[in-house]
Amino acid sequence: MMIAHEVGMLKRAPSRKDALNAELATIKATQKSLMQKIHDRHAEGRPRLAILDDQLDELEVTREKLVLELASAEAPAEDFQEKITKLKTQFNPANVEIAIRKLLFLARNNADEHAKQRLMPIERDLIQTVAIGKTPGHQPASLQVHGSIANIMASMEVLDLMEQQFIAAAQNDLMAKMRRLLLARLTRSRIGIGGDRM
Repeated sequence: MMIAHEVGMLKRAPSRKDALNAELATIKATQKSLMQKIHDRHAEGRPRLAILDDQLDELEVTREKLVLELASAEAPAEDFQEKITKLKTQFNPANVEIAIRKLLFLARNNADEHAKQRLMPIERDLIQTVAIGKTPGHQPASLQVHGSIANIMASMEVLDLMEQQFIAAAQNDLMAKMRRLLLARLTRSRIGIGGDRM
């Protein structure tokens, strides 16, 4: 969801640039038209109209503002595809996991009050609600967290479980191959020593 929002923001910038260019073209055309009218009046020997000069001046002020705005819109010359790629790597699940683990470490250990105060708004955004439940006896209370942090933590747990399953499967496969190799060696050694199979 965050990536889609950021990509949308990146893709809106060129349309604003195009709109500014269109406005500049319209103003230039209007300026040309007014200058032609002023020239025609002068060629015909008619007196100058102050209103035409005022309109021309207003258009020039507007044009200068648009040129400045266009220059500021063009300032980031970075390719949008490159920005989108950077954005996707920034929100890579592995990077998010590392950032969350750093956040939790800072929140728990070695954080001064200023650092903890900066982390609180982030934690509030990630945690929607916290439900504390009673437990029988003198056991610690149960805690349920709802919100983005719960989804992130659940994803991290799933990734950890998948990693453990993969490692276990790889170890089982390795052990099976080692058994087959051992049996093959034993079989070859028995055949070679005794001359016949047992």
